[in-house]
Amino acid sequence: MTRKNRKVTIPVSIGYGLTDIMGGGAFTVIGAWLLFFYTTFVGLSPIEAASIVAIARIVDAIVSLFMGSFTDHFYKHYLGKKFGRRRFFLLIGAPLMLVYILLWMNGMNFWFYLAVYLAFEIIAAMVLIPVGNAAV
Repeated sequence: MTRKNRKVTIPVSIGYGLTDIMGGGAFTVIGAWLLFFYTTFVGLSPIEAASIVAIARIVDAIVSLFMGSFTDHFYKHYLGKKFGRRRFFLLIGAPLMLVYILLWMNGMNFWFYLAVYLAFEIIAAMVLIPVGNAAV
């Protein structure tokens, strides 16, 4: 199978590079401030706050395995043929990343923050794994 050499334009390069702002930037802020925010401003106990992050990371590890395999074989499906193997997930996942804002809402309970962080981790996997694989 031969591959066509296509010129990568500057807007495509910038768009591809900007995806790492979400990956690197969002997770840096989460790593630095989320537990502090949950314990200081929201009022969760340290065990509850750490449990949210730990549970979400375990779920992310499992979802990432399936997401990588799923996107690799997505070209066999109707939507994969129509949109491309990776583009479909970027188109769906990018707007859903607005769930990041919900991580920083004040006054909710433990279950709300757990559900939102789980949703964020799953959506991030849905966006970042195809982007990372697109470079290969």
